Amino acid sequence: PAFAPVVMNICWILGAVLAPYTGKTLEKMIYAVAIATFLSGLVQVIIHIPVLRRKELYYRPILQFSDPGLKLVLARMGPVVFGLAVVQINVLVDSIIAVGFAAPQDGPGYFHFAGMAINYPMKAGAASVLYYSDRLIQFPLGVFGIAMATAIFPLFSTHAVREDWNTFSITFNRALKFMLLIGIPASLAIIMLREPIVDLIYRRKQFDAESAYRTSRVIFFYAIGIWAYCGLHVLIRAFYSVKDTITPVKIGAICVGLDFVLNLSLIWVLREGGLALSTAISAIVQIIILTIILQKRVRIKIGSEVVVSILKTVTASVAMAIACWFVLRLFPASDGGGSLYFKGLRLFAPMTAAFAAFAVTSILLKSEEFRHLIRLSLRKS
Repeated sequence: PAFAPVVMNICWILGAVLAPYTGKTLEKMIYAVAIATFLSGLVQVIIHIPVLRRKELYYRPILQFSDPGLKLVLARMGPVVFGLAVVQINVLVDSIIAVGFAAPQDGPGYFHFAGMAINYPMKAGAASVLYYSDRLIQFPLGVFGIAMATAIFPLFSTHAVREDWNTFSITFNRALKFMLLIGIPASLAIIMLREPIVDLIYRRKQFDAESAYRTSRVIFFYAIGIWAYCGLHVLIRAFYSVKDTITPVKIGAICVGLDFVLNLSLIWVLREGGLALSTAISAIVQIIILTIILQKRVRIKIGSEVVVSILKTVTASVAMAIACWFVLRLFPASDGGGSLYFKGLRLFAPMTAAFAAFAVTSILLKSEEFRHLIRLSLRKS
C-alpha cells in the first residue's frame, strides 16, 4: 500500500510525456492525460491483488449493508476523507481564487468593485502555474509522506487497542523523527533546485521564461511546507488509531478558513506565490495544533531526543544546501536553451552533491535515523 502513490505518480507522468504523441490537437492531449490519470488509480488497486493472493487473502464483494462493521466504516469515512484531504482542499481553494483573481488572457487588466476599478493581482495563467507546481510537490509527498503514514498506521492502531501509551509515544516520536529527517531536506532541496527542475521537466515550446519563473517561484512557497504536508499524514493517522476522527476535521476546517483569508491577503503582494505560501502556512499551523492536542489526548511525550534529532537534521540540511549551491553555480542557467543532457546534468549534479553532503554530515553527527535508513536500504538490496 505504501508504494501505491508512487505508481500513480509514475502513470500520470508517463501520460503527460506521451500525450504529444496521441494527437496534434490540444484537446486530444488533454484527454490522454485525463485517461492516464484514471488508469493510474486503477493500477493502484490492481497491484495489490497478486500480493493479497500470495497471502491467501481474496476479495469477494458481498452486498450486506446491515453489517455493523460496514456501517462503522461508512459513518467514519466522511471525516477521515476530509481530515486527510485538507491540503488538497486548500490547493483547490487556491486554484479557484487563481481563476477568479487572474486577469483574462485578452481582456482588461482590472475589474470593478464598489464602483472602483481595481487591478487584477495576478496575470493570466495563474491557475496553470499552481497546477504545475503542485504536481512537483506531490512527488515527495506521495513517495515519502503517504508511504510512511500507511506503513506506521497499523502500529499506532495496535498500541492504541492495547492501551500501551508508552509504546505508542515511542512509536510516534520515532515516526516524527523519520518524517522530519526526510521532510526538512526535501523542502530545502526542492527550494534550491526548483529552477533546474522546472527547466528540465516543463521548459519547452510555449512554456517560456516567464512561465518557468512563475512556476519556480510558486514551488518555492509550496516547498516551505513539504515537511508539514508529510507530517500531517502521520499525525492524522495517529488520531484515527485512537478512534478520534472529529478533531482532525475541526482543526482542518479552521485551517481551510485560515488558508482562504491568507489567500485573499497575500495575492496582492506575492501574486500566485501568495496562494502557495498560504497553503504552506496553513499546513504548518495545522500540524502544530494537532501535535499539541495529541500530546494532551494520549499523553505523548516528545522527548529531548526528538529535539536533538531535529537539530541534526537541520544542520545536515544546511550543509546539503551549501553544497548544492556551490555545484549549481558551475552550471549557469541557459535561458531555456541547452540540450536535454545539459539540463539533466544541471539538475542531477547538484542533487548528487547535496545528497553526499547530507549523508556525510548525518554520519558525522551520528544521526541514528539516517543510519537506520542506510541499514534498511542495504538489507533490502
